[in-house]
Amino acid sequence: MNKTTKWFLVVLAVALPATLAAAPQTFRDCDDGCPEMVVLPPGEFVMGSPESDTDRFPGARRKSEGPQHAVRIAYSLAVGKYNVTAAEWQACVAGGGCNGHKLGAENMRQGRLPAWNIAWVDAQAYVSWLSAKTGKPYRLLSEAEWEYAARAGTTTPYYTGEEFKPEHGNYLGSIGRFKLTEVGTYPPNPFGLYDMVGNVQQWVADCVHWNYVGAPDDGSVWRTGDCTQHLARGAGWYDSVGHHRTAARLIGDPFVLDESLGLRVARVM
Repeated sequence: MNKTTKWFLVVLAVALPATLAAAPQTFRDCDDGCPEMVVLPPGEFVMGSPESDTDRFPGARRKSEGPQHAVRIAYSLAVGKYNVTAAEWQACVAGGGCNGHKLGAENMRQGRLPAWNIAWVDAQAYVSWLSAKTGKPYRLLSEAEWEYAARAGTTTPYYTGEEFKPEHGNYLGSIGRFKLTEVGTYPPNPFGLYDMVGNVQQWVADCVHWNYVGAPDDGSVWRTGDCTQHLARGAGWYDSVGHHRTAARLIGDPFVLDESLGLRVARVM
């Protein structure tokens, strides 16, 4: 190795954030139905979008992504590498969990598809079943944890930069037809997480607030507000590209079933 090569390697090591340069640590807590998990490092980020973002939702919902605020995740968090798959969901149903909510025939035939048509109450039943099965405290992500995981150290509207293109994920128009894709089809974000945006929206634990005034700054679940509704993040396969911005928020009834609704799990290490 010559001096020039050594110098280049040193500069590269300094330029890359340590949290993103290292290969992600992964694990499973069981072999039969447990999602593969990725351990994320502690860190800080700015949550939300600036008022200048022209892709914010129009009307009354326009201010729902602000004000931008700093959030610190001061703990090591494990997040599902993929959205919970159909096969993992069916293991829960077979084990007496998930409120007995069986998936449709098309979803069941392809175990690597993300579980879809999942209500928030059933997503909560899944993490309760998984916690009981493994003895570990699984749960849905908080909204802040989700955005931290989705941004993966980036500050642009999309984790891919200023644009989100068809090769980046599954959204309306990206594959030329209305269709879910198997988890892992598209490239991961810098944290090694797949389909953080696109394919299926992912329920988070928080109650609904229409803006971030008074939001927690420590990554915790916002348990006050309108708890008759809950939030999903990440947009889905039939949403337009603007909905796949990392800051975009989607609000729904906890009992609603939708072809674009799924889940991802987390637990603190």
